[in-house]
Amino acid sequence: NGTTATSPFVSLLYDNAHEEDYDITTFIVCAPDDVRVKSAHKRFEVEQTRYTHDTKEKGAMFYERVPTLFKKTDNFKLYWRNAVNAAPVLAATGGHGKIRVMNQEAINDIEKDIKQHVDLSWNDLNNIYTSKLKP
Repeated sequence: NGTTATSPFVSLLYDNAHEEDYDITTFIVCAPDDVRVKSAHKRFEVEQTRYTHDTKEKGAMFYERVPTLFKKTDNFKLYWRNAVNAAPVLAATGGHGKIRVMNQEAINDIEKDIKQHVDLSWNDLNNIYTSKLKP
């Protein structure tokens, strides 16, 4: 969950990029709160990067923005990471308004995690993204 995706200005950022004829590809990595907090601690220990105390809050804000990301991105890669030392698993890709599920188990985990923050299902996100093809 990148901090840039937690801003209320994400929608405007994407609109401005489209106005300049950019094709937007969004990489989304979802993880449970405990994994994100532990990862932030690890980054601080290993890389001496700044640790932010609001990691959990930013996760909640991120999930509030997910519908906007799905609505405004041209292409996406959605990943699930279930442990600090685990590599992210590619759950789904999207391009040209169509979604391809790569790992259903990861999708199920993402949906459970999203529902802890907002009332949103995988089907909702799928409909938001694929509605781009409808006249």
